[in-house]
Amino acid sequence: MLEILSFLQSEEKITSDVAQATFLSQETIYSFPNHNYKIGIIKSGFCQLEGYLNEQWVLLGILKSEDIFGVEILLDDPSSLYAPIQYRITTLQRSEIFFLEREYILNHLYGTGGFQKLLRDCMIQSMIKYANHYLKAFSPPSERIHNALYEIAKNLDLPIIGNKITFPKFVTKTFITRYTRCNRSRVYKTLNELQTKNIILAYHPLQMVPCKEQLLSKTTVSIEK
Repeated sequence: MLEILSFLQSEEKITSDVAQATFLSQETIYSFPNHNYKIGIIKSGFCQLEGYLNEQWVLLGILKSEDIFGVEILLDDPSSLYAPIQYRITTLQRSEIFFLEREYILNHLYGTGGFQKLLRDCMIQSMIKYANHYLKAFSPPSERIHNALYEIAKNLDLPIIGNKITFPKFVTKTFITRYTRCNRSRVYKTLNELQTKNIILAYHPLQMVPCKEQLLSKTTVSIEK
């Protein structure tokens, strides 16, 4: 993936079909179906994916560096998706994004093995991630909230430093409420219980102790001096 980002960095200098833009927090950078026939690749930063359900925007997941959005424009007839699907991408912090024109992808990149693998991996990982998130929405609230913290840490690939995980500033109690779709009072109560059990160590930013399974899943663990 880093090779693709480096390639796009070079392509931006010689073609208008590849553009890089910087956005501040809480900016909507993409919406569907009101798209502009471009695919986005996050170079740095975090964004949120929201779907429009029951007349409100619902948080569906978090996107990080190297994630892709807007791949539906590669369909020959994306209009078939217009009626049931409406989503948007909003930045959670300062982020840098590459935007690629549809025809550029079809003519120059879509036929390359590296880009095909990138799209395939992106789609498979997204389906698994959002399917798991959907299934966990039916678990008991306290379990859902606890699991959500580890899910967010895993999806963002947060490092374990000094036997604790420190979340980005945007992961607040309100954000967790939206992410889990739980009642606000239930979220606050569960977080307080986790703090009493010394699982949550601090707020602003949120810090917590990693579970054993997550410690084992990390290839490297940094220790504070």
